[in-house]
Amino acid sequence: MKFMYKYLRYIKMAIFLVIYFLLLFTSFSSKMLSPIAGIYGSSYEGARAYLVFSNVIIYLILFVLSLLLVPQIYYLDCMILKRKNFSRAFLEVVIGYGILTVASVSGTVISRAFAGGGESINETAVNSIISADGGWLYIFVAVIIGPIVEEIVFRGILQGTIIGSKVRKPGDPRVVVGILASSIFFGLIHVVSGGDYIFIFPYLFMGLALGIIAYYSKSVYTSMIVHILNNLISILVTLLYV
Repeated sequence: MKFMYKYLRYIKMAIFLVIYFLLLFTSFSSKMLSPIAGIYGSSYEGARAYLVFSNVIIYLILFVLSLLLVPQIYYLDCMILKRKNFSRAFLEVVIGYGILTVASVSGTVISRAFAGGGESINETAVNSIISADGGWLYIFVAVIIGPIVEEIVFRGILQGTIIGSKVRKPGDPRVVVGILASSIFFGLIHVVSGGDYIFIFPYLFMGLALGIIAYYSKSVYTSMIVHILNNLISILVTLLYV
């Protein structure tokens, strides 16, 4: 047990790398599937349906893996959340969602200014997949499982490991590095498969916002709820108006 405690930070970072590369596999799955799409159906709809199914399975595996490997994050942050009264927790979520929205819109404006308009391949793919056969499964992953896994991986494991358990002031170098690192990795995971890195700004700014929310609320559950709320509203808007 002493050995485990002494090297806990390195163990958590190793866990982060394992889950991060599995997320990369999910991100690249659309490219990997394209040459063998005919095996699962010659139609484009059939290929998309299989992509949805594979992404659901991978994210569910990641969710179970995070529960098994880093249960202390779920437990400790839950204890912090329980000590807060409802009004404070609710206010943190409302303010957090406002910050996340501003960050997302600002990043989108910057990316489109550099790219001359358009949208990221990731965004196009999401809009396309949710209308495919089995799209409701992808919606479930995008709204619930995805934010849970991503917040545990980026804010819980990566940011939490760099900052550490010690209370640190906002200007502390480890706080700054922790939030920046989690934001950069979070941004890259959303654009690496498409290679359209100019569209990293919305995800990068969202990562910064979620990192700040997790840091100031002292709980990954707050950033998790804000992330879920953001994805839910985004998908509802897409289904209603696109």
